[in-house]
Amino acid sequence: MFNILLEAVYEGVIIVNEQQKIAEANATAAKMFGYSREELIEQSLDILIPQRYHAEHGAHFNSFMKQRESRQMGHGRDL
Repeated sequence: MFNILLEAVYEGVIIVNEQQKIAEANATAAKMFGYSREELIEQSLDILIPQRYHAEHGAHFNSFMKQRESRQMGHGRDL
């Protein structure tokens, strides 16, 4: 059921664990970044983030994890 819903979503969805490893991604997200879904699974989220943002992103991610409320990551940014 989860996979059916994940693939039905129009937007790209990437789900990561607390170590910032990609646990799941839908086909839309994979296509957006030029990967297959299988290539993304278990990879570090950093492969999708430009190198110049890696250090800053870690702090954003930790802040997001501390405030576990439902919200869109990257809201207001051109991802």
